[in-house]
This record gives sequence, C-alpha cells and structure tokens, in this order.
Amino acid sequence: MKWSAAAGLTMAWLSGVRGANAQEPPAAVAPVQGAAVPTPAPAQDCVAGLLVWCFAQEARGTTPRTKLRLEVYGGYKPGNSYYGDEIRSCTAAGCTLRFDGPSAGVDAFYNILGNPHGDDYVDLGLSASYMPILRSMENNGAGFQGSLGPVAPGDGSLAYVPLRITLRRPNFLYVLRSKYLISAFGVGLAFPVASGAGGTFTGGDGPKVTLGGRLGVQLPLTDVWKVGVATNWNVVWYGASFEQASFQASYGVNLAYQL
Repeated sequence: MKWSAAAGLTMAWLSGVRGANAQEPPAAVAPVQGAAVPTPAPAQDCVAGLLVWCFAQEARGTTPRTKLRLEVYGGYKPGNSYYGDEIRSCTAAGCTLRFDGPSAGVDAFYNILGNPHGDDYVDLGLSASYMPILRSMENNGAGFQGSLGPVAPGDGSLAYVPLRITLRRPNFLYVLRSKYLISAFGVGLAFPVASGAGGTFTGGDGPKVTLGGRLGVQLPLTDVWKVGVATNWNVVWYGASFEQASFQASYGVNLAYQL
C-alpha cells in the first residue's frame, strides 16, 4: 500500500511538471487591413551603355518574342581610300577611275536567344549585299599596271556581292550596347560582278574572303516595324597576303520587320 501510494504521488508530480512545461501554440496573427503588398520593380532595358555600365534605361516593352527578322538596306558609298597603285597608274595612262556608287543589302535572321525586342538577344542569319568597288573605268585606251598584275585596256566596272553568315546582337564588340543599336557581323565570300575590263581590275578574278556587317541605330515605327540609319561595311582580301585587303563602307537607311 505504501509503495502504491508513493508511485501514485510520483506519477502525479511528473504529470504536473509536463503540464507546467507544455506550451500552447502561438495565436495566429491577423493580417493588418489595408497594408500595401510590395511589388517587384519593372524590368528595364538599356538604352545607352558602355561595357558593363548602362547610363540610360527604360521600362521593358510588352511585345512578345518573335523568331524571324527581315531587313533591307539602301545606301551610297561616297568614295574609296584604297587601290593607290591603280589610281596612280591609271592617271599616268590618261584614264579615270570612279569608286563611288549605290549600295544595297538584304538580311534574314532567326532568333536563337533572348527577346529580339529587348537589350539582350542573339540572332543568327544570312546576309547578302551589293558593294561597288569600281563604279567606272573610262578612257582606258592602253591599260595600266595594277598592284597584282596588268589591267586590260577598255572601259569597265567592278562590284562585290558578299554572302555572309551573320550574328546580330544589341552591342558592338561588347563595348557599346543599346536596345536601339543595329549591330551585325559575319564572315563569308564576296563574289565579283564585273563588266568589260573591270574583270581584270585588282580583285576581279574570282570569289574573295570577306568579313563585314552593319552598324547604326534604329527606332520602332510599330511593335514589329523598325527604321534606322546605318553603315554597311565590308573588308575584302583581294590578294594572297593579309595586308592585301580593302575596306569599303556605304551609308544609308535600314528597315526591319519582325514576325
């Protein structure tokens, strides 16, 4: 009996300790009526940036991602600062060379990364253009010596049609960046288009390795139409050595349609 009473008292004491240490679940906190819920800041696109810095931004548009971009370009090449040997020899022979002329281009791009309406995307495409090299060669009665060989007598002209695989991004060499930037760069082959004695002019004997692209700025007309000003440029290696190359650039208007 004494043992049973002691056991009962012990169990009662332990139950009391557990009851004293037990904690009630915390009461639910009622939400504060009218409290503002924080909203994330709207996404921004870079309008004018240099390297990793952006000096001007604007709210990102709501135009959904499009996959295709078609572009056409029309411009004018004002002149040329290459082919010095040919110019001197032609002048000595009494003939004249003109290196200015109209230029044109067409591009088709497919978006492979990002939204092409923003400031971070990659488009891959095919570009073709027309670039005059020698608009006209006149009064060439006797022919003359070029840097790679003789130029035949007679009048003529020479231009290149470069075909390139091209990347388009909203930055120029990762230095200048903007959602409004026209920046395309590619490599390929330039095919000569000659008339008369222009086929014997320096570089007119066959396809040449080329790199080039387009650089400028554009503004939206609608969600999918954009227009801008740009330079269309080409470097063509007309000879076997690295320094036997010419740089040609024209300046004009670029129109883009995205779908």
